[in-house]
Amino acid sequence: MADVFISYARATDEFARSVADALRAHGYSIWFDEELPANRAFADVISEQLDAAKAVVVVWSSAAAASQWVRSEANRA
Repeated sequence: MADVFISYARATDEFARSVADALRAHGYSIWFDEELPANRAFADVISEQLDAAKAVVVVWSSAAAASQWVRSEANRA
């Protein structure tokens, strides 16, 4: 399981990746939703990864604030 779960809106994908790269450079493992397996329910995997992560970074933006998924992940974290 990853050290850090990153929650973000697709509109901020590039910035979220730069945050992930910076964290990796400091030795942290990262989990992004792009790593979702095709054979598993999205919500189940997200829940497992959030529960297992040592930390959650939410990349807040207007798009993230409007995203039901990002708000849900932040609330769960």
